[in-house]
Amino acid sequence: MAVLKLDPPPETDDVRELRAWTNDMYEQVSFVLRNIGEDNFEEDFFDKLSRTGGVNDGV
Repeated sequence: MAVLKLDPPPETDDVRELRAWTNDMYEQVSFVLRNIGEDNFEEDFFDKLSRTGGVNDGV
């Protein structure tokens, strides 16, 4: 399963460091979204959501 792991944003005013962090965040989010597997959406997943109220509450 794809996992998103990001360090917190750097505490700096250096635009290059902030841009590098933003690019890293973009790449990781893109990777996770491209690699969401069907196992994330099995019937068991939806059963768990419905028990917690997520599906019926529009979440």
